[in-house]
Order: sequence, then structure tokens, then C-alpha cells
Amino acid sequence: MSARGGPGQYRAGSLADEDFSKMTSARFTDLIERNSVVATVFDFQTRQSWQASPTIGKGTVNLGSVSGTAAGTFSLTLDPVPGSGVSGSINFSGTFNIRF
Repeated sequence: MSARGGPGQYRAGSLADEDFSKMTSARFTDLIERNSVVATVFDFQTRQSWQASPTIGKGTVNLGSVSGTAAGTFSLTLDPVPGSGVSGSINFSGTFNIRF
């Protein structure tokens, strides 16, 4: 999920003013250190895929606890991965409670 773990909000998607074609080393470091979500759906039969990451898609994962369980909510829009031959986005939302 991120370079910094723990409870909090993790985001997918770029910030409004980000131009990845002109990214400096400092902006790349900021991007990597941001609390970021990466979620991918891949269809093995058609080789099509959708993704939410720091550069594509949008949404949030809210992690409320990480003590014996990881619990929270999520709402994500996964956009087509360029070159995968798919069109249209996929939306996911819900809750999770994972015991470890």
C-alpha cells in the first residue's frame, strides 16, 4: 500500500496538478512516499486489465485498525490499463476485516 503503514487514508489516482511527463526526481519521491493504493483486476483469458494506482484510477482505502486485524472501508474506480484492450472503468466499494 505505502511507504508509510498504519491506520489512515490511502489514496489512488493522481493529484489534480500532476504532469507525469515532466516529473522531476523530487516529485517522483513525493509520489512514492504518498500513502498510495494499488489495486489491479486482470482477466487471464482476455489479458485485459484495470487499475487504480498513484497514476491511474481514483478512490480511497480507509484503514481504521491494524492490531490483530486490519479493518476499514474502500471505494475505488479502476480505469483501463493503457494497451490492455479494454474500455470502461470498474467500481468497487465495501468494508473489510482481515485477521492476522
